[in-house]
Amino acid sequence: MRRPIRNLPLVAIILAAALGRAEASFHFMVIEEVYPGSFLHPEAQYVVLRSTFSSQNLLNTHAIKTWDAAGNPLSDFGVFDHNETNTANGAHYIMATQAAVNLFQFTASQVVSGSLPFPSGRICWAPFLTDYVDCVAYGNFTGNNGPWGTPAVSPGGLVLQKALERIRIVTPHNNSTDYALGAPRPIDEANLVRNDGDGDGIPDISDCAPVDPALYLRPLEVAILMVDRTPDGVGGFTTGLAWQDQDLFVGPATVYDVIVQELLSPATPLPWTTASCLVADAPAAATADPALDPAVGMARLYLARATNVCADGTYGDFDPSLDPNPPPDPRDPLDDPATTPCP
Repeated sequence: MRRPIRNLPLVAIILAAALGRAEASFHFMVIEEVYPGSFLHPEAQYVVLRSTFSSQNLLNTHAIKTWDAAGNPLSDFGVFDHNETNTANGAHYIMATQAAVNLFQFTASQVVSGSLPFPSGRICWAPFLTDYVDCVAYGNFTGNNGPWGTPAVSPGGLVLQKALERIRIVTPHNNSTDYALGAPRPIDEANLVRNDGDGDGIPDISDCAPVDPALYLRPLEVAILMVDRTPDGVGGFTTGLAWQDQDLFVGPATVYDVIVQELLSPATPLPWTTASCLVADAPAAATADPALDPAVGMARLYLARATNVCADGTYGDFDPSLDPNPPPDPRDPLDDPATTPCP
């Protein structure tokens, strides 16, 4: 006697299991690399996911979740809004901010506007069953990290211009031994690698000196130049100057030129035709003016520029956002190598 109905539950179970595997083709995945941003662009952040099985490209609606150092949930770093095309085992998918795309010039699988917890926190890829596909906690994270062990790079946490890199995949998981800090080396879905050959945290494609770890970018315009007069202890005063240091932004091999000009009246300044070099190639973002105070009715003005082997900075320019057709800037001759006071 046939009993076909007894086979139906088994068929249904097998079919349901097959559908479950197909719908869950995002769960053979690991968090491969985390970049928290550069000093100049801390918003340039990305997370690289790597598949450990084929056909793990159904990423649509799945998120990278974040927590603060105490384990409190934060806003998602981002959510995929589409599936990807690369179905290979070992495929890489990058979720990144637009600033990271601009810096590394890779093709992001998903551009997002979120931010990573810094320097301590936790991120996880995609809720799955009763937990997450993969997680990494780092720094001084004290919340529940589930089966992923103790935090990576603890104490301390993430460092700007360094990537948190996965260095092993074994079980049981332990973030503290599975990850280490290193130079960024993101790989995108097309297997394009953005190398950082000198390990300074800036990819070669954006690095003005890709073989020199002490140089990252061309100098910026000097900001926050301040003048301070303090008693010298013998009845006079010392004039000190300081400005925003660019070592972290463009590289520690950056030096500074400072010029000075005396004017009859600050209300009617003359062009900088009589400016002189106060100090050239100052290694620090500070110097002193040993000259006596200007005479009554006179004023002394200072300008500084940053310079490195990539380029000379500028002593300043008109802001085109304030005037789309600005007049010639009287500081232009200061930037000209033929007429600059500090060649």
